[in-house]
Amino acid sequence: MSDFSRRITNLSPAKRELLRLRLEKERRQAEPIAIVGIGCRFPGAKDPEEFWQLLRDGRDAISEVPADRWDV
Repeated sequence: MSDFSRRITNLSPAKRELLRLRLEKERRQAEPIAIVGIGCRFPGAKDPEEFWQLLRDGRDAISEVPADRWDV
């Protein structure tokens, strides 16, 4: 049994109920999170599905960095 479980078990019923109410209140007050967009690059693939297939097939998507990408 974890230390956390042991500590909760040792609380009186009234304190356990207060803890439950506090946790419920905090849960209700939590801000929801929404992902509204995402940008990704998929080496060797045009979309996530094609990239996943590339990974499943064990294909190599590593290539040379184009010489004109950076001014070395």
